Order: sequence, then C-alpha cells, then structure tokens
Amino acid sequence: MGGYFSIFIIAVIAIVIISLIYTIKVVKQQSVAKAGIDEPIPKHIQSNPYVKNPIFWAYIIGFGFLLLFIFYLAGRW
Repeated sequence: MGGYFSIFIIAVIAIVIISLIYTIKVVKQQSVAKAGIDEPIPKHIQSNPYVKNPIFWAYIIGFGFLLLFIFYLAGRW
C-alpha cells in the first residue's frame, strides 16, 4: 500500500461527502418547489422524508462498507 492508495481513499471519501451534500441540497430544493407534483405525498413519508429516501440509505450503507474496508486494511497493515 503506497502513497497512491491513501490518495485514492481520500478522494473517495471526498466524493462521498460532496455527493451527500449535493443530495441534501437537491432534497431541500424539491421540498421548496411544491408545484408540479402529480399526487400528494403520504403523511408517513412527509413526517420522515430522510428515513424513507433510498438514496440516503445507499449513502449510509456505502459509507459504512467503506469504513469497514478502511479499518480492515488498517488492521492488516
């Protein structure tokens, strides 16, 4: 594991963080723009918009696997 691997891990973490921030920004814009929605959003989704969003779950699970991989490699090093 040379210096390139560390740079790669830092770049991946930066991309994940930037993507998460962008996704949160888009979700906030969507909640502001109420015009153009075909049907009303159910109450249980309105009360927990972040919990019901599969994109956030994908980020959480992906970041969790990334952390596990980093700790696994750090333990072997």
